Order: sequence, then structure tokens, then C-alpha cells
Amino acid sequence: MSTLQRFVLMWFVSTVRALQTTQAPPLVLGDQIIKSVAAPMVAASDYAFRCLCRQYGVDLTYTQMLHAKNIVRDPIFVRNHLDFYECGIVEQKLVASQQLILKDTTVRPPLPSVTATKGPLIVQLAGNDPTLVAQAAQKVFNLHPQIAGFDLNCGCPQAIARKGNYGSFLMEHDNGKTVCDIVRSLRQAVPVPISVKHRLATDPSQNISRWRALQEAGVCFITVHGRTLYENKTAVGPCHVEWSQKAVETLSIPVVANGGVERFQDVEQLLQNTGASAVMSSEGLLETPYLFRDDPVNVKDAQFQVTRDYLAWCIHFPPLPGVLGPRGSMTVVKGHVFKFLHRYWSQHEDLRDRLTDPSVDTLGQLEGVVDELWARVSEQDDCESVSWYRRHRKQRTKVEQVPVVLSADERKAQIRERIDQMRKDQKNVLRLSA
Repeated sequence: MSTLQRFVLMWFVSTVRALQTTQAPPLVLGDQIIKSVAAPMVAASDYAFRCLCRQYGVDLTYTQMLHAKNIVRDPIFVRNHLDFYECGIVEQKLVASQQLILKDTTVRPPLPSVTATKGPLIVQLAGNDPTLVAQAAQKVFNLHPQIAGFDLNCGCPQAIARKGNYGSFLMEHDNGKTVCDIVRSLRQAVPVPISVKHRLATDPSQNISRWRALQEAGVCFITVHGRTLYENKTAVGPCHVEWSQKAVETLSIPVVANGGVERFQDVEQLLQNTGASAVMSSEGLLETPYLFRDDPVNVKDAQFQVTRDYLAWCIHFPPLPGVLGPRGSMTVVKGHVFKFLHRYWSQHEDLRDRLTDPSVDTLGQLEGVVDELWARVSEQDDCESVSWYRRHRKQRTKVEQVPVVLSADERKAQIRERIDQMRKDQKNVLRLSA
């Protein structure tokens, strides 16, 4: 078979597959068709990072997960988290924790793109009480009526979510009944779209019934993360994209596919294979914010450029401290810079240690560390190193086991058992030495 014949055959097969794939309705917010989405990420979805993502082609951004009860009951929480500058004028008065990271900063460069400061923003809420979640949404909407919508977190797989009965555990708790009750409360409370981001059911036979119940409850669109709550960190595994396709075939509302997106070609393939309305990325964007644009010719140049662009946004719009305490603003910035340049910090541990040193507490100092790293690696060929996105995959063994998710009390009990065993071992050593 000639090269031309092979090309024609591949084109024919791909065309047939595309025609066979059911297409979800387009996701439209306001007057904008959404194809690329930045996921909600705790201590990472700050306004500066959202601007960076829009600069590199993201259509829709989310806030980090916000606990409904904290929004309703804690004004300090609201002040430290609600950086919804897309929905109004950017505040000129910054809180003290933000002002601290501006000292000793180099001359402010021009913004990478003024238009990137605006764009649709969805607020993600966490909670298990329909009334409380609705109250939180009303409070946020009254403060920022231009937000594009609210999303309910049904995807968090962490043990703390199990303890609080939210995230993935809320959906598993009663097979989505409470989630549907919350959706109905939100629909009555606020006049904007409601969505749910969720993981696959641990019992796959429950997926379709959950989707249909959510659609009947009134969600405007859903985001399907193609993994269960047990498939995370070192057990992350491949994404089950076939379930996103099944959601498209089952529902009459837009579907956003999430999971396994590392490069631009993954975005295109996920859209083609699932027929989804849009693609959402989380950890992939944290390392490569340009992944919705195209794969770069020079990865090293691209990674340092996004780092400099992000720092430029931070100089103008320092992140709020969030849940990270008095040094939270700088911790957020350092976290992003660490992920952007992960493969290079690992080659220069002394600079990595300087990055994490608390004495580096201004953007100017941080820029200096980044510049020194660039001076070291700019003339070197890229050597083999693990990207931040694949940091867990290198630790996986051939025999994979589903991890047991423990509650806080269960983890404390395990720690007490280990301490008791250590004490017994110590007594045995002393007895033998005597």
C-alpha cells in the first residue's frame, strides 16, 4: 500500500468515526461558545492564573472550590477568597497579605494582554446542605451578579472530602439524591446556569441513572471526570474517556470531558472520540497553560515564558491568601512557578531550595531565582526529567492496587498504632541490651 493510499484510508476511517460519534449540544455562556475550560483547583485558581490561562486560549475559568458554610458564616473567608475581578472593577486597595509581596519588586511590565483580564467565570461550591449551598450562592451572586454560573463539586476524592461528606463522597453517599436536591435549590436561588463536576461512579452501572437524574434536576451542563474517586495520585491510571462519550449519547445537555489532557493533541483527540461540547484540563494546565493552543517547538522557552507572564500578572494582581494563612499569597505564586519549571528545579536542587525558602518573600526575589535558573539551563540541551504532570506515574508499580481512602479518625488510629509499636520495639531493644 502506497503512502497516499494509507493517508486516504486513515482519513476515511477518522471521518467515519467522527460521523458515528454523537455530538453534544454546544456549551454557550452569554454570547461565547466554550470549547476550552480551566478546572477549579484549590490554591491554584487565583485571578492571575486565570488571566494567564485566558492569555493562552482558555475560554472558561472556574474559581477554586469554596465551602458554602464558610461563605455564609465567615466574612474573613469571603475577603480572602472572592477575587472575582472578571465580574467588576479590580480593587485598588489590596489586603495586607497581598501588599507584602509587592515590596522590592522590579518595575512593573505591561500586562501580557489587557483583554485576558475578562471572561466568563464559574464559582464552584462545596457542601451537602441544599439550603446552605443556596444561601452561599445567593450571597456570592449579590456581590458579583456578572458571574457566569455556579458549579457543585462532586469530584474531590480526598479524605477530607469524605469526612465532610462533599465532593465524590457526596455523590456516592446516596447515589446522587442529595446532589439533585442541591441542584434544585440552586436553580431556585440564582438566575444563572448550574452545573456539576463529578467523577465516575465506583459502580459503573450507576453512571447513566445519575446523569439522567442530574438532567431532570435542572443542571445546564455536566463535567465528567473519567476516573473514579479511587483513581488519583499514584493510582491515577488512564482516563476512561468512553464514559464521557456515553454521557454525550445519554443526555441532551452539553457535556464537558475532563481527564488525561496533557498536550494539545489530547484535547483534539478527546473532542473527536467523545463528541463532548468542550474539554476541561486541571493538572495539565498547571504545568503547561498553553496546552489548548498547540504543542511548542521549544518546551524550555515555552515554560520560562509562561512563568514570566504569570509573574507579570501577579505584579498587577497578587493572589489572595485563601486558606494558606498569612504567607498564602506568596505560597500560591511559588506553587505555580514550581509546577511551570518542575523539570528544571529537579536538575538544580540548590535553586529549588531557594525557591521554597521563606526568606524569598517578594516577587522581585522570586524573579531573581527564576532568572538564575534560566541562566543555568538556557544553554543546555533538555535532559530526561519527569514533568510535574507525570510525577505520580513514575512511582507506580506493575501490580496496581486500589488505595483505601481513610477518614481523619482512621488515619489517627493508624498513627497511634504505629507509635505504640515503636514504643514496644524500643522496650525490646532496651531489654535485650540489658
